[in-house]
Amino acid sequence: MPGRAAPARRAGRRRHRRRGGSAPVAPSEVSSSMTRTTPAALIAQTGRSTRVGTTSSRSHQMACIPLSGDANWARMRTVGGRMVARRRARRNVGWTVGACAAAALTVACSAGAGVSGPTATLAAARAPDAPAPTAPSPPTTVDPWAMPATIDAAYVDRVLAYLDHLQGEALRSVRAANAITPKFTEIETAIRADGHELRLATDLQAANISKGWPNIRALPGERRTVVTTLLKWSRGCVVAAVSVDFSALTIGRQTQYPQWYIGLVPTLPTLINPTHWAISNDGYEPGGGTPEAPCDIRP
Repeated sequence: MPGRAAPARRAGRRRHRRRGGSAPVAPSEVSSSMTRTTPAALIAQTGRSTRVGTTSSRSHQMACIPLSGDANWARMRTVGGRMVARRRARRNVGWTVGACAAAALTVACSAGAGVSGPTATLAAARAPDAPAPTAPSPPTTVDPWAMPATIDAAYVDRVLAYLDHLQGEALRSVRAANAITPKFTEIETAIRADGHELRLATDLQAANISKGWPNIRALPGERRTVVTTLLKWSRGCVVAAVSVDFSALTIGRQTQYPQWYIGLVPTLPTLINPTHWAISNDGYEPGGGTPEAPCDIRP
């Protein structure tokens, strides 16, 4: 109606002067400025930030990236155009705030160059701090040959079985080479407590070599030593009366020996002998009695 158009235009001019904005823009410019774009694109287009709204609480203000285009796009000359622009503005503002919250929940709007006014910050929902990574603890190794608190016959039998196996390895090395080998010396040194015991073991095999192995198998097995009586047991010395079976390495009828005794003393474990024990006495007494000082170390 022509009679009402003029007052609307005057009202539009008064609002324009009161707000201090720039000249109104055309509706075509409004529609193009209301295109939904991403927050990053909006920042790139405008180069500035403007607060678009706050919550009812003053302590928690909500701000977001402004709509693209001129901030005065909503000020239309016609009443109908203004109403349409405001409805679109509300939709666009709601979409922009939702996009900001979904993007990171942390948007800071700061005043750009030449832009004045308060700046609001979106409260960010921060996840609880994750615990600091800890270095993995080194794997614990259990020594299967660790000396038990109580030494009994079963434990000594286990040690003797391993030492019997090592003696078998040393004997097979000498039998195959028909000579005293470095392997023999290395093994016997690892399982004998002193030089005296090492010499006795070496002299015995040297005698077998010189005699042509009269009663030793071509591929000898291992002797079997089993505790019959524990005579002394401590962490510093073990003495036991034992039975010895040589049938796995000898040919023919076994020789009957007087009571056999074993003496063991502690030693540092090695790759060859991890048992923590070395032989300090291995044999019988000519008169059949118990050995004297079976745990003494002799040069």
